[in-house]
Amino acid sequence: MKITKAQLKQIIKEELGMMSEQEPEMAETHDFKIYEEGHFRGDPNTTLAYIVNVPMSMIDTSASGGLKTTYVKPERLFELTPEALEQFGFPGAQSGVYSSQIEELPELVQVSATINLKTGEVVDMDEPPKFIDAQG
Repeated sequence: MKITKAQLKQIIKEELGMMSEQEPEMAETHDFKIYEEGHFRGDPNTTLAYIVNVPMSMIDTSASGGLKTTYVKPERLFELTPEALEQFGFPGAQSGVYSSQIEELPELVQVSATINLKTGEVVDMDEPPKFIDAQG
């Protein structure tokens, strides 16, 4: 079977059109990091919790342009809704608490501790981030 140049162009045009019409495939649940911004510019953010298996009903997709978008990975712009933050016990953006979608959970988290060098006693230690499964 021979295909002319014009037919090949038409086939390619149709295929590209079908690809652009398809919605990007989204996972049904996403993982998030909940963090508090540093007090001063340049201060590190403090991770408060990792929330996994968050359903789409608890996610604000407006920053990504909704589910139909031209972004390569629109889910990177997803945030938890204010109601979801409250449900998990966090006050929300008004108090400096934010959420960001993450690709995968870290294996290790760093926690700072203050130690009395003379006695070896731990005087103060940061709270490690909470781990919350949104599905139960």
